[in-house]
Amino acid sequence: MIVQDKHPFCLKVDATTPSGKADILSRLNQDGAVVFQHPNSNNLRQDFNNGLGSCLGKLIHHKHSDGDGAVEIKTDPDKPLYISATSGDTGMHTDNSFGAQKVGVIALGCEKAVENEGLSKLVCARDIYRYLSRTNPKDLDLLFDPDVLTVERDGEIASKPIFSVNQQGRLQIAYRADDTAQIKIKPSAKKIFAEIREFVENYENQVIFGLKPGQILLVDNTAVLHGRSAFDPSKPRLLYRWWFDGSAPNVELGFTP
Repeated sequence: MIVQDKHPFCLKVDATTPSGKADILSRLNQDGAVVFQHPNSNNLRQDFNNGLGSCLGKLIHHKHSDGDGAVEIKTDPDKPLYISATSGDTGMHTDNSFGAQKVGVIALGCEKAVENEGLSKLVCARDIYRYLSRTNPKDLDLLFDPDVLTVERDGEIASKPIFSVNQQGRLQIAYRADDTAQIKIKPSAKKIFAEIREFVENYENQVIFGLKPGQILLVDNTAVLHGRSAFDPSKPRLLYRWWFDGSAPNVELGFTP
């Protein structure tokens, strides 16, 4: 049985059962994001690694991840270029926008939360695409240029389209505009890029919610932008992040306009 929580895509299901996994993946494919309440928050990390994580495709190891592929999300003043290491408000983005390997699904598990702080923020790429189709259709094709967006950070650099089409014919998005990386936009696309930025940073276009201990957020990194509000770094907060390539047979990445 599915029980809705405060935010509309939170499921209370047993993620260790086949039916629970099917419900979670169905909602992820439908909405691009889903939050579910894990039945055992004391073993959230271990159970996720051994259970649902295997249904999201190949685990992608980050240089800051541990042996299980998890990255502990915590503040670190020595890493000012990393969004996950700051306690300040973060702009909307997709993960690994400068890396060679595309991240398909992001998982964020909460063990300790700061009440009403560090809130998750999501914006659906379908909403962005439809908005631009109405406001600036003549420039929309510019966002499909293979080098319209160039991101450089910490010695890593990559150029890519903002919108692209995957092998299944679905649209995908790659986006970043924060000040912790060097962002270059093709001059011809600067106007429409500014329109994207204005749209995604408008609170009225965001779904904003707080994760509770024992909850796990899954995000299709090719269909939904994410960010986070600021929090007090002196308060106890513990979250873990995993990356998956989304190659599992029951995962449908991207969106249809």
